[in-house]
Amino acid sequence: MEMTVLNGVPADAVRRHGGGHGLIGMRERATLMGGSLDVDRAENAFRVRARIPCGGHRP
Repeated sequence: MEMTVLNGVPADAVRRHGGGHGLIGMRERATLMGGSLDVDRAENAFRVRARIPCGGHRP
C-alpha cells in the first residue's frame, strides 16, 4: 500500500527545526512494518509518502 499526503505551504513560510518526533516516529513505524517513509518540500508543498507492504512485516 502506498499513501501520499500533500500539504500546501506558503512561499514565505519559515522552516521550523526540531519541536517533536512526529516524522521520526512515523518513519520508525513504517520501517518496522517493512516499509518506508519519505518526506520532502518542493514547489510550495510539504509531502509525506508512506509505503507499507500488505500483510505487514515478514521476518
